[in-house]
Amino acid sequence: MIRVLVVDDHAVFRGGIAALAGHQSDIPLVAEAANGQEAVQQFRAHRPGCDSDGLADSGNESGRREDRGHSKPAPKPL
Repeated sequence: MIRVLVVDDHAVFRGGIAALAGHQSDIPLVAEAANGQEAVQQFRAHRPGCDSDGLADSGNESGRREDRGHSKPAPKPL
């Protein structure tokens, strides 16, 4: 299962992606964030992630910071 945290600094784009995710019953949208700091806070609060190894990891800094402090799940930026 995939639990989604949508992060983007453009509210309209973020809202559109959130709306698309909201229509998928098997992909729950657990939170939204407008910047990296909010993303880390929301990640810690809601623990989004997926159990698929098929998604590419871009290696962003938020993900590296989170990986150092916690085990699973790791963010999978798309």
